Amino acid sequence: MKVNISDEIEQKAELRLKELLGEAVLLGPISDTIDPEIPPKWFDKALFEKGQHLAQKYYIRLISILIGLNTNHYILFKLNVKHVYSLNVAHLAGLMLGIQLPLALVPLLSTGRSKTVSRLFKRYQSTQLRVKIWYEEDPFDKNSKAFHSFRAVRAMHGSVCDKMNKGERREFGKDRVWISQCEMAMTLWAFMGLLILYPKECGLHRARRDHFEAFIHMWRVFAYTNGIADRFNICSGNFEETYALFQLILNKVFKPLVIRCPDEVGIEMSKGIVKALRPITPTLRWQVFMTYWYNILDIPNEIQLSDWKKRIRFREQKFILANLLKYSTFHWLLGNLLKLNIKYQNYKKKRVQKNMECKYADIIYEAKCVYNLDSLKQE
Repeated sequence: MKVNISDEIEQKAELRLKELLGEAVLLGPISDTIDPEIPPKWFDKALFEKGQHLAQKYYIRLISILIGLNTNHYILFKLNVKHVYSLNVAHLAGLMLGIQLPLALVPLLSTGRSKTVSRLFKRYQSTQLRVKIWYEEDPFDKNSKAFHSFRAVRAMHGSVCDKMNKGERREFGKDRVWISQCEMAMTLWAFMGLLILYPKECGLHRARRDHFEAFIHMWRVFAYTNGIADRFNICSGNFEETYALFQLILNKVFKPLVIRCPDEVGIEMSKGIVKALRPITPTLRWQVFMTYWYNILDIPNEIQLSDWKKRIRFREQKFILANLLKYSTFHWLLGNLLKLNIKYQNYKKKRVQKNMECKYADIIYEAKCVYNLDSLKQE
């Protein structure tokens, strides 16, 4: 789908990005200008539920790109149904970019929840389960799991933010802070930015403009319930405005930093995430997944598909995303198989974690230096 961006929309996007990289870096993750437990005036319940419906409909396609689809057709069917808790394409691809940047990496390292491969598995499995609940339930219903999930996420962000900033004596509104409104907005981009910018590359061939608008509204609500102020909510515009802002964030924030100064620990952690997923998706390879996205995003890299197996998997991945995922029958079948295997995946997780604790006992992800927040620039 061709997107026409006018000069006016482009200028508006540039002003919004400037605001994000300015005032937003001084403010904490939970804005005091909103009440995230009460629906805002702009909330459109019908549009939100449409976004949820579409998210569930395309769930298998989001998951398919996650595992790289680097497998033969038999394994493709077998593995996809076991990836209910894997991260969707927008999250994983955005994560693989963002985790290379200290602004995103350091808070992850500070919690200890991403310190080992086993913990990475647990963390991102729980994240996928959490997002699945968001896609299914009313975030403003106090009796829903989604309501309590958002409350828990806000509490976690607030706790980590306070701990990191108090330790460095940073004052909100005056100093640049860890886990700011800006970083919250960038995390939102990591969840679904590439899905908006590169839908076909994510396997979404039949999505229409109204589909994207519903999906954007849904994530606008999720940003709100996570504590992002309306003025810093990157999903608050129409489709063209959101697309233009997302493109600027990619071109002026993520790409330049990934190209110029990727963090060594972040790169190793991205490989660790692949290791964490491998017991369930044994054909997933970091080189294949990253080559696919680096090529799409035109990011220079030195990754080599060193053997014929990886090269074949890379070609298969492109073929499946460009061709097989066009067909609704393929999507329907995998979607239903996924539903049948949700309980099995949940049952297996403890055994997988235990095996990884033994297999990757020598791999620890820790900061190799003290990061100076004031020296870390988004642009």
